[in-house]
Amino acid sequence: MKNWKRSFAIAGIVWSLINLGVLLLSGSLVNPGILIIVFLLGTGITLIFYFVFKKIGYTLFNNQVNITILWAHLLDASSTFIGVDFMDYHEKHVVPTLLIDLAGTASIMIPLKIIIFIPVIYILDTQFEKDDESEKLKDLVKLVIIILGLAPATRNTLSMVFGV
Repeated sequence: MKNWKRSFAIAGIVWSLINLGVLLLSGSLVNPGILIIVFLLGTGITLIFYFVFKKIGYTLFNNQVNITILWAHLLDASSTFIGVDFMDYHEKHVVPTLLIDLAGTASIMIPLKIIIFIPVIYILDTQFEKDDESEKLKDLVKLVIIILGLAPATRNTLSMVFGV
């Protein structure tokens, strides 16, 4: 069973690298440093939460999928923060735009993502039954949540890097 997962992972990584190569060869990088900044900010905040929870003995983020959920959404929040506050980009959705306007900064997205996704992960890990079907459903929901964080993070970051 693990072989098919590894094959899909390798295929996904290879396909992503091919697409990134095509993007790099076909366009000029306007802001290449943005990629590093967004990655370091999102990853850094995620690591802080990982080590704090590990230090206090809270096991919620011992699971790689759980920490990936937080990381994906913190990348999204980081890309929004950098784009809106420093690059003259605009948030595309109504509720985040309202919150950003109320706070006066898009950095509000970082604590917002933390406040939302720590309880979501906790609920997913504690409220599902332990049977095989429920575990599969829980894993599918977690995958969807990861995609919902990584997709806008990738879109935002690449838009800024290529100046689109």
